[in-house]
Amino acid sequence: MSSRPRVGFRLYLITDRKVVKGGDLIGACEAALTAAPPGAVALQLREKDLPARELYEMATRLREICTRAGAPLIVNDRVDVAIAAGADGVHLPFDSIGVSMARKLVGFEMLEKRIGRDGYPVFIGGQEVGRVTSGCPAPFLKKNIGMAYVPPKSSAIGTDIEISIRGQAAPARIVALPFYKRPQ
Repeated sequence: MSSRPRVGFRLYLITDRKVVKGGDLIGACEAALTAAPPGAVALQLREKDLPARELYEMATRLREICTRAGAPLIVNDRVDVAIAAGADGVHLPFDSIGVSMARKLVGFEMLEKRIGRDGYPVFIGGQEVGRVTSGCPAPFLKKNIGMAYVPPKSSAIGTDIEISIRGQAAPARIVALPFYKRPQ
């Protein structure tokens, strides 16, 4: 069984303000999302020709609408805009930057007895920066360990992070992978 989360939406809308009658893309998106049951639709903001500031402003307006409608917001090819606007994801086309440039898989060790599990949010400085992909006790290391995706700029070994476990911050630290190397 795959550990990847299941997609909850049934319809994936992709924006194109040039084909919207009257030119009101925000209004058209709101109407489409309001007409669907909550969580049934995802929205991809795909306005490739907009400057960053205009795209960000559009994304923040759509973020509010998507939140009310229970719809994920995906930004096309602009990791910076997706992060700044609080989008749920970013669509990286084939010729775009690689996923590894947008997020880096790191190892972490818990500094307390709690365990960071798959899907738990990762915070640095009070801001959510990633998600745990796996976590478990490691009896041979006498600590709890895990892996998470974080932005590359936050992936340095020794960086203090927090894992939100049932709404409470649990301290952890980024460590080198692999967690253990057998002596030769």
